[in-house]
Amino acid sequence: MAHTPFLNVIPQRHTTDCAVACLAMLLGVDYEASLLAFGKYSLVIVRDIKRAAKRLGYTLHWTRKFELETDTGILGVRSTKWDYEHLVVLKDGLIVDTDATVWDADVFLAAYEATPQSLLVVKEGKSDGRPTSTK
Repeated sequence: MAHTPFLNVIPQRHTTDCAVACLAMLLGVDYEASLLAFGKYSLVIVRDIKRAAKRLGYTLHWTRKFELETDTGILGVRSTKWDYEHLVVLKDGLIVDTDATVWDADVFLAAYEATPQSLLVVKEGKSDGRPTSTK
């Protein structure tokens, strides 16, 4: 039986590419595959992340209703410490930040005086798992 990691931590490589790193971590792909799925990359919105996921063979669902302790997905967080909403991966009560640190969700939110805004989760059974064209 093959063993799989709990989650591969993939740090962001540039100032505003947290979406690329988060999508790679959530879907279990490498940074480059995630970046290519976005196509031309700049500041992104939810629609861009969902399109990139679709190109990688996954469907994401956006929600404002989630449980920090039990849900998994790309969490949008807002803080006065950042110029833009920041994205991190939420996995069963843990936050994996794109600086490659892992936090208890409550500790992360308190440390950055951040509030969770929304969550992008993988929809089960909505994709055949095969990547689609990035063109």
